[in-house]
Amino acid sequence: LTPQISRTFNILPQDVGRRFDNFTHHIDHPRLMDDVRRVLMTGESFEQNVQDRFGRWYLLRLRPYRTGTRIEGIVLTLIDIHLLMEAELKLREVSRRMQGILDNAPSAIWMKDLDGRYVVANAQYSARYGIGPREIVGRTDYDLLPRSQADRAQAADRQVAAGGEVVHGEETISGQTYLSVRYPMRGDEGRIHGIAGIATDITSLKTAQLEALDAVRLRDRFLATLSHELRNPLAAVHGSATYLKRAGTGQPQTDKACELLLRQSN
Repeated sequence: LTPQISRTFNILPQDVGRRFDNFTHHIDHPRLMDDVRRVLMTGESFEQNVQDRFGRWYLLRLRPYRTGTRIEGIVLTLIDIHLLMEAELKLREVSRRMQGILDNAPSAIWMKDLDGRYVVANAQYSARYGIGPREIVGRTDYDLLPRSQADRAQAADRQVAAGGEVVHGEETISGQTYLSVRYPMRGDEGRIHGIAGIATDITSLKTAQLEALDAVRLRDRFLATLSHELRNPLAAVHGSATYLKRAGTGQPQTDKACELLLRQSN
């Protein structure tokens, strides 16, 4: 018996030889005896993270004790993993908060490893493919896109990974246009260990730009047509006014009108 087992199961040295199920313990695992019996019957080991009644975490491990091929008993081990579990729980909480921030971001955000597999994606990004953020993890562009589009995406990723540069561009996914930026993710030692990207939907902006260009073209066409249609009548008026001014009408008001008309038509 180790001191930790003695404290957890209230066992004293003089208790050696008594049945295990006669002792109370501080482990929060109601099915402990069921698991002990199952290991005795099947010979298969059992492991599970458990807590004691004081909230401390342990790795509970049950293994068959054999002499030859025969199972003679059970080896029960408790490994203190409290600090490890506390760190893991804190990391999970940070991860949940970070995912919440990502999912509420207006842009699509993703991260991939150097093999091209997604390790993080927010809701805006995964929605482009009709799946959830957790479903996209572990997949590649070839699992999600037509091959030609996946080839272009992978080529851009390789450019970032090879040169460590930031790559900007436009891409079209499912009829939507995105302004994207890819950049390298580096560890503390400076080595690139992945690629990250941010894509902003600019479909409405591109549509507005095209509509504005169409409006400018229509305006220019209208003005050109109007100029052409007005040129002939104005030429006739200009010619008549020139003739009257040169010939003189003897009427001061008429001469002034012709002069004014000539100035305006030039």
